[in-house]
Amino acid sequence: GQRMGKPKKGSKPRTQNVQGHGHGSSNGAAGQGLFVIGAEMVHSAFLANPNPKNVGPYSNRHRILLVGEGDFSFSLALAISLGGENIIGTTYDSKRQVVDKYEGASSIIAQLSSLRAKVYYDVDGTALDKQEWIGDKKFDRIIFNFPHVGGATDEDVVENQTLIRDFFQSAKNYLTPNGEIHVSLRDTIFYDSWKITELAADARIFLSRSLLFSICSQKFGFGIIYIIFF
Repeated sequence: GQRMGKPKKGSKPRTQNVQGHGHGSSNGAAGQGLFVIGAEMVHSAFLANPNPKNVGPYSNRHRILLVGEGDFSFSLALAISLGGENIIGTTYDSKRQVVDKYEGASSIIAQLSSLRAKVYYDVDGTALDKQEWIGDKKFDRIIFNFPHVGGATDEDVVENQTLIRDFFQSAKNYLTPNGEIHVSLRDTIFYDSWKITELAADARIFLSRSLLFSICSQKFGFGIIYIIFF
């Protein structure tokens, strides 16, 4: 995941291995073309099967917004499993920063386009109302995977709490009546110290349940998905 908002002076936001590296090579149009063809084949197979599709707590019937993406690997994992029509992936970085920072990102973005998913850059998840494209859209699932501002001091805990609290305040305005906010965190004492249940209550939303983060765990690692609702 990614930090939203401006980093502390003298520090850099730390990225987590949930972002990982894109599958395959991002070098050259030929490599990207192979991935696009593969994604289109997946999309065609998806259209040929009218049955509902699910992966973990997500369904192809859900309108899904992801914030704080890195190389968009998780967006792609969902789009391949569910189809991309109802998926919007966003990142705080510019497109140039994403491509420069993450090997394989260009190929992943091309695949998302082939799967009909949308991708937006320069999106601050703590200020979604500033995005013209969001308009009056509502989502069944809003996902923020492994947010972290960097560091492990008491001051960093406070900054992380501010990040999550501000995200909750912004995201709750874009949920459907039965919508959920999903925040994935590592299952450690440090992350427990963020007190995510209290942060949700501050935003007048509440912890419904938590699940083991195991979707594509070999790539994204393990953690806990905290599922929040009104």
